[in-house]
Amino acid sequence: MEMALRAHHLSFKKRNIVQELISIEAIKRVIGSGLGIGYLSRLSVEQELSSGKLVHLHCPKLTIRRPFFILFPQGPDPMGVAHTFIEILLESTEVHAPKIR
Repeated sequence: MEMALRAHHLSFKKRNIVQELISIEAIKRVIGSGLGIGYLSRLSVEQELSSGKLVHLHCPKLTIRRPFFILFPQGPDPMGVAHTFIEILLESTEVHAPKIR
């Protein structure tokens, strides 16, 4: 969020941020109670949007990027389709992680 604001020459420090929450459910409860606003992935609020409990504001000029991780159990490297899927993900990202053996 900070980088997205900086891209529009806005500063987080100038905003009146009084609380930051890390739990998706806590954020949804606070917003649903009318105690603030927030930003979450669309997937995490589909039910609330469908029910009308929450509404979204379309911000076409605001692009927010966040990291995602490829996870798999410790032990032998993934093989077969899982290995191919990971290779496709790594090839299509801006930052490349080390190749799987």
